[in-house]
Amino acid sequence: MGMAIIFDLDGTLWDSTGSTYKIWNQILERCGEISVRMTKEKMEQFMGKTMEEIAQVLKQAAGES
Repeated sequence: MGMAIIFDLDGTLWDSTGSTYKIWNQILERCGEISVRMTKEKMEQFMGKTMEEIAQVLKQAAGES
C-alpha cells in the first residue's frame, strides 16, 4: 500500500480564515479584559504575521502598549 502526504498551504485546498476568526473570538471572550473581536477581514490582515506581531496589534486595539 502506498503512502501520501497532503501539504496544504493555507488557502490552497481550503480557506480556514472563516473558522479561524470564530475560534479566536471564543478565546478572546475568555479573556474578559480584552474587548477586541476578530472579523474575517482582520484575520486576513494577520496572515503571514508572527504571534508576537499579532499580539502587539491586539494589545494596541485593547488600549495597552
